[in-house]
Amino acid sequence: MRDKPFSQEQALRREQYCMSSTIKYSQTVLVSYLWDRMAGKINLLSTIIKQASSEKLFSLLNSIDGKKDLILDKELICSLDYIANFSQLKTCHVEKIFKLEPGSAPGGTNKCVYLIKPTIQNTKIIADHINASKSIDSPKRFWIINVPRKLFASETLLEREGVYGYAKQMEITSWFLVP
Repeated sequence: MRDKPFSQEQALRREQYCMSSTIKYSQTVLVSYLWDRMAGKINLLSTIIKQASSEKLFSLLNSIDGKKDLILDKELICSLDYIANFSQLKTCHVEKIFKLEPGSAPGGTNKCVYLIKPTIQNTKIIADHINASKSIDSPKRFWIINVPRKLFASETLLEREGVYGYAKQMEITSWFLVP
């Protein structure tokens, strides 16, 4: 307990401190209130984007007739898992799912659909797959689905590798949670 009264300066500092604490508390309460109000809207928005992404993906996969293999960029595996499961992909005639890796194109069907982020490294791997496929008796057909869009640098690399016309390029611009 204090015996001496506060000086005017000390009283002013104490009042400012109490005021700033009250303001901080008010801001915290306001942010909490706004967060609670927005949470439902954010969930609704994420559901809409997720649905749009899955519908676009299914539409692109269904535009390719027959059985097909899906080759995934490792960075998109979690995002794909969020918007579609394997049983949904099977309804689009996806037979097998592979991870994009260097080497020859995965075997299975004669149709390969790549779902990738359009990086130079991914495009180079795909170009190598296409070139390896050109040298065998039963050539494969290729589609590249770029997420979120195709890039000029990727197209240029495909052209430089001599495989530009061998793969049809598509894009999903509404992809959910593109890293």
